[in-house]
This record gives sequence, C-alpha cells and structure tokens, in this order.
Amino acid sequence: MKARFVITQQREASEPEFRSIAVINQSESAVPVLQIVTIDHLELWTRWGSEVSVSLALATSLVPAIKLLAYVTAFWRPYVLNALGLPDSEGFPFILDFFGLHWGDASFWPHWTLVGIVGLLIFALRRLDFRLRCTGPDFCSENFVGSVACARDRIPRAVQDLLATKGYRIVASTRVVDAMPALLQVTPRWSGHTTHEHLPALFIPQLKLIVLSEFYKSRNSWVKVDLDIFYMLAHEVGHALDHCLKGVTNTRRFKETYLADYARLNSDDRSRLTYFIQSTSKFGMEETFAEIFSSVLGQSQCADIEQKFPETAKLVREVLLDKVPIASSGAGRSGNS
Repeated sequence: MKARFVITQQREASEPEFRSIAVINQSESAVPVLQIVTIDHLELWTRWGSEVSVSLALATSLVPAIKLLAYVTAFWRPYVLNALGLPDSEGFPFILDFFGLHWGDASFWPHWTLVGIVGLLIFALRRLDFRLRCTGPDFCSENFVGSVACARDRIPRAVQDLLATKGYRIVASTRVVDAMPALLQVTPRWSGHTTHEHLPALFIPQLKLIVLSEFYKSRNSWVKVDLDIFYMLAHEVGHALDHCLKGVTNTRRFKETYLADYARLNSDDRSRLTYFIQSTSKFGMEETFAEIFSSVLGQSQCADIEQKFPETAKLVREVLLDKVPIASSGAGRSGNS
C-alpha cells in the first residue's frame, strides 16, 4: 500500500491562511485503513471541539455558584438579581430556575447567556494558557508524516481494519500535547517522564488517538525523536488494540498469567524491566501487552520480552489469533500481504 501527500492551502473569509497535509490511501480494497491525520486537521475538529465542550461544562458548573454569590451578597440590589435572572424576593430561588432548567421562565435565557459568556472567557484563558506554556516547533515535517505513513503500512491489514472500523486514528504531530492540550496539566503515569512534553508517542483512549510526535523535550530543549518510528507506532497500536478489545489486560486470566511470569523473574530482570512491571500494576500489564504486540510484529526495544514473559506472550498471541489473525510467522509484513 502506498500513500501520496496532498499539500493544500485553504483560506476562510477573514481567517488566516493555514496549511493542511492530508495522507490519502491508495488501495484497491474498499475496506477502511487506519487513517492518519496531522495536527492541522485535529486543530479544526478534535481539539477545538473538546476545548469548547470542557469550557462550557466548566461554565455550566460555575454559573450557579456565581448566581449564589450574587444572591447572597446582593439580595438587596434588585437590578443585580434581575440581570442574573434571579427572583427579587427573600428566600432561596426555585431550584429549576437557579440552574437554568425551567424552560419558558424569565430566568432561562439570562442564565444560559451568562453560561455562554463565562464559557467564552474560560475558553480564551485555556487557549492563552496553552500557547504560553507549550513551546517548541509549530509544524511537523512532510518527511515525518511520510515516515508515519510507511510505518502504518507495515501494520497488518487486519489490525488496521479493526481499529479503523472502531474509529481509531493515527495522529502525526509536532508534540504529543498538541493532540490534547489538557495533558500539559497531567503528570505521566511513568515517573521516568517529567511531563507529557517529554513523551515521543502516546495513546489517548478518550479520543481513540494514536499520537506520534516528531519532537519531544529532552531536559529543557526540544529534540527530534530518535526512536524507530515503526516501533513507536507498533507499541502504541498495541495499546489501542488492548483498548479496542475491551481491555485484554483487565481480564483475570491475563493478570494471573502475567503475575506468574513476574514471579519467575530474578532480581536483575526485575530491575531491568521496571517499565514493564511498574509495581505489577495495571500500567505494567498494559505496557507488557503493547511491547509483546510490537515484538509479534518483529520490532521491539526489549529483545527478550517474550522470553521473560513467555506465558503472557503465548496468551497475547492466542488473543491475536482469535481476534485478528496476525500472530503467524509473517506477522511483521506489510498490510498488503
């Protein structure tokens, strides 16, 4: 399977020019393949949609508190209460009116107008905060997008079709946090990473996004990712597949198998494989599943992951053979095979 790149320049009325890079799949089959989008597309759809939703949710929660504050401190000022749609009388207002749930009441539209204004302010502050805190390059290169496309084409077609049908997408971005700005405020689950800006790749289950970034932070400076792109993609696709299959790593059988393999590890192995153990938590199990999946595809940063977790690897291959027939000897070949 080959990919061609279309560079388009689009201009909306009174809007600045922006660049879009689209990866268009050329295939004789009508079966969907795992779509690749760049952060330009995500900026228009996922990011803005999620940011607006979060801002409105925060405003909806905050406005009743604002009204309560105004009601308690300004009950003797009718013009303030009227502006907020609160009744000019003593006593606590009716609960439906107070939360803007009483359709047709005089308090309805003032309430939701205030929600809109507060939501707009929150949205503007969140965007400003993101732009101030998120430094580094603004665009990923065409070469990087092309490398991601080539790596995608090496993922078995059965896996691509399964994930694509369920709405999963690959994102080629400049930084991991571009795909989900809220990650700037979240500490990564692995203590070896200071912030999400220090990650080269990430799977975001809430958005069904497999994110690969061209740059990541090393100490305080931005550097190009030096890991093999196919390995990065294969590992994150492993996480996506675990999520798509309703959490293979959450099953009792997987946990028992994993813990049995862990019990056979010596102290040196446990120290070396810390990332795949993480105090035998669910995170360690998820990382082990993803790494074994990448090993099945012939590309793993931990060459002996299947030898150190033999029964877990056998179970992962069994699950893959049952759900997506890829765990044969030719598993690492291109999706066209």
